[in-house]
Amino acid sequence: AGDKLLVDFILRFESLQDDFNYVCETVGIKPIELGHYKNAGTYNYRELYDDKTREMVAAHCQLDIQILKYEF
Repeated sequence: AGDKLLVDFILRFESLQDDFNYVCETVGIKPIELGHYKNAGTYNYRELYDDKTREMVAAHCQLDIQILKYEF
């Protein structure tokens, strides 16, 4: 039973500002605009992985990938 999700909401990086606003509104505080420290530019992160690193990430982050329905 170690796979039970113990949180009410998961903020996703790809929609961080919207998710953060939702959480703030839910708990009754005014949301602020989240800043960016560094923008990596536009590239496809999938290009950074080869078969070996993809398998390593899949094994290490298996539960996160499953819960969040991520895929390469």
